Amino acid sequence: MANDDNKVNIQLQHKQYREENKEKFKSTKKDYDKKYREKNKELIRMKKTERIECLCGTCYSRDNKAKHERTKKHQDYFKPIQQ
Repeated sequence: MANDDNKVNIQLQHKQYREENKEKFKSTKKDYDKKYREKNKELIRMKKTERIECLCGTCYSRDNKAKHERTKKHQDYFKPIQQ
């Protein structure tokens, strides 16, 4: 029972600390993300434009995977397999 109380206490302390230092955490993450994108701009661009050949016979870029999977051609190809 005492262990559960301590656990709740610690959770409350962490929550309070995060609330008091919200800007610190937000700006740190934002700065890290910005630096990462600048440092790896070419790698990110290459991954986005990587060409993938689908089983349905269509090529698409990695950036458009979700869009491709919603296309009629893709849906029709996998329809018989799902049934």
